[in-house]
Amino acid sequence: MGSEPTVVHALIAQAAATPDRPLFTFVDAKGTPVATRSVGEALGAAERIGSALLAAGLRPGEAVLMVYPPGLAFVDAFLGCLRAGLVPAPVPPPLASAVERGLPGFASVAADCRATAVLTEASFLASRAGTRVSEALAHTPGWTGIPWHATDALSGEAPLPDLPEPSDVAILQYTSGSTRAPRGVVIPYSALAHQLENNRIELHFDAECRSVTWVPHFHDFALISGILGATAGHGHLVLFSPVDFLRRPALWGEMITRYAATHTWAPDFGYALLTARTTPADRTSWDFSHLRVLMTAAEPIRARTVDAFREAFAGTGFPEEAFCPAYGLAEHSVAVAVFGRQRRRFSREALEHAGIMSPPEGGPTVELFGCGPAGPGVRLRIVDPATRTVVPDGSVGEIWVDSPSKARGYLGRPEETAEVFEARLDGEPGGFLRTGDLGAMVDGELFVTGRLKDVINLRGRNVAPQDVEATVGDLEAFRAGRVVAFGVERDGEEHLVVVAEITATDPDDAELTRCARLARAAVQQEVGVVVDRIALCPPGTVPKTTSGKVQRQLCRRRWLAGDLDRYATVPAHGVPERD
Repeated sequence: MGSEPTVVHALIAQAAATPDRPLFTFVDAKGTPVATRSVGEALGAAERIGSALLAAGLRPGEAVLMVYPPGLAFVDAFLGCLRAGLVPAPVPPPLASAVERGLPGFASVAADCRATAVLTEASFLASRAGTRVSEALAHTPGWTGIPWHATDALSGEAPLPDLPEPSDVAILQYTSGSTRAPRGVVIPYSALAHQLENNRIELHFDAECRSVTWVPHFHDFALISGILGATAGHGHLVLFSPVDFLRRPALWGEMITRYAATHTWAPDFGYALLTARTTPADRTSWDFSHLRVLMTAAEPIRARTVDAFREAFAGTGFPEEAFCPAYGLAEHSVAVAVFGRQRRRFSREALEHAGIMSPPEGGPTVELFGCGPAGPGVRLRIVDPATRTVVPDGSVGEIWVDSPSKARGYLGRPEETAEVFEARLDGEPGGFLRTGDLGAMVDGELFVTGRLKDVINLRGRNVAPQDVEATVGDLEAFRAGRVVAFGVERDGEEHLVVVAEITATDPDDAELTRCARLARAAVQQEVGVVVDRIALCPPGTVPKTTSGKVQRQLCRRRWLAGDLDRYATVPAHGVPERD
């Protein structure tokens, strides 16, 4: 980002220097560009919308909820909010089919951020989903009088305020809700400036870069490193809808090729889908040789996915040095460590029984990817969460981090902010962010091993749920990425429960028994633990975040409450128990 104090200053500087340079492009399901913005056009749209929002009665410093389908209308309005001094809180638009199910969470986010308005585009407001949401919220306590504004249809002008200061709040980034209810993370401009400068240095961004992404615009990496990165001078950003990617994964490869992309990113499941649902004929004409960064983050990186991708895309010219495992979170304005270079096998027994990342000695192993060293200006520590002391390299503990990228805290939650964002270590200045993630430093790189709250203790073994989930999800009878494992206490001891979506439709008891036996045998063989209960479920049962992470704690609560849509539950050595 250079010497510019905020992203708003950076956009203005870019517009003065290169107003005609392409900044944003949005393509449709066929890959056809349907909307573009040059640097000058992006600034013009931001100033026009910002002025119109102030003319509509909004005031600098107020929070506004942003509910947009994918497209540049969101980008225009988001930058317009920043120019007007408003604090945008982007959230996913609810689908028409899931309005009732998603409305409580949607309303709670709106109430949490104390929104004075909801911003969207005219097409969404007129859609079935938009109409149902606005009508339902009109009868929700606390929503009376909160207006909706279609920013692509606003008119009116009001004077724009002075440009923001680095200490001003820029955005409210709501957490994914993978382990608890979403929190509003308060991110000031100064944190964005540090994060984007680290991106420029570590991820090799410059004004000539071309990034391609389908990751949702409200997700922290797409929003901060993508949209705000381009705004800060990191080149041309090409976006398309995640729905279009899911329907036709080849679109991603086509756009990387067409725009000679230098940067792209996705969670592990995106690469698995691109590999599984494209053919050698699709890939024949693809050219990935310009990539500087092909990032995988946001969920565990699976060796099977990486190996299959490398084999399938070897003919595209994909440079191996572009492969970029990374780790970050919203509370740190995204990235903590990037460009992992190690791929290591560790003893499963040592990891689960002693929390030590030691080389294998003939027994079962765990294969993990390093996520790189801490970024510039980032203090990263691995801490025993019980004693709050730093553990030696190679030992597993909670990941604590501090840097100028660290957010200010959770909106309206002072006690939780103090606990999570201002944790203290003896002999070290300042406060650390407790990430809630477990990991270890090995030969200078961070290896992430799981979530602190998700670890399952089975007779002295600390089992990572993702190991169980990956083992079951790899079986042909189950839907990959739609498996959840967690522990449930019974008779004073923790037992393993698996909730899994199966591929069979209208299964009989024989098929359910077969699925349960397959899962149990695989987990026993690969992970070395016994599944106590397995819930066999139809598609759509396993709750996931907007970024595709399974919500283990929510699934566990639904299991305990008997509120899971399932074909049957199969106990150990038992027969299917249908609801």
